[in-house]
Amino acid sequence: MTETREPLLYDPVPDPTDDRTVHLDPAWTVNEVLLRFPPSTGVFNAFGVDACCGGANSLTNAAEQAGVAPAALLGTLEATIVRCGCDG
Repeated sequence: MTETREPLLYDPVPDPTDDRTVHLDPAWTVNEVLLRFPPSTGVFNAFGVDACCGGANSLTNAAEQAGVAPAALLGTLEATIVRCGCDG
């Protein structure tokens, strides 16, 4: 019996055929992104970003505190927002 899993909402590899874009400001806080784009929760969890107590941190600071490159976090967040269609 094969187990079926829900696909992950985020995908670290951008889709080259998708020309929609979203640009997040690295100075935005984790909380601001969560409020505007709720599906971003999965990305923060996957990157180990503290979205609870660290919600007031900027995206740059949150990434650095989680030990990940800010560009990687921002890129994955932006790709996720485009894919979920919650970019307005």
